[in-house]
Amino acid sequence: MDAERLLHRMCRRRGLPTSRASELLPLVQRAVISSSRVRQRLLTLIDRNLARRSGGDPSATLESLEAELDDEVLVSVARRVHAWSPPWKPRDADSGGYPNGGGNSGSGQDGFDLGEGDLPGGLGGTL
Repeated sequence: MDAERLLHRMCRRRGLPTSRASELLPLVQRAVISSSRVRQRLLTLIDRNLARRSGGDPSATLESLEAELDDEVLVSVARRVHAWSPPWKPRDADSGGYPNGGGNSGSGQDGFDLGEGDLPGGLGGTL
């Protein structure tokens, strides 16, 4: 599938010259190489943007399309993580959330020492 031809067909379908949507080509290229589910979602958002442009909507910009994509990603992540609970224990409320009881005690820069049990996969250490 050729992304330029696809964008041209999408523009023609909406009655727009391709020159009014050329900045969307990288997104169409991304859609072409994506899985079918992602491709469909990207092309749907692009087509919606083109429809708004053909209707004279001045807010139908690349930036607004990118914001829609960002929103979709955040919603998808939130759905996945919603029931997630961290594998570590919550910090003691009296310590203010800091190990060793405060932000300036202990070792390391500013006294904030992350022990081995505080981060997954052995990523602990002093920050």
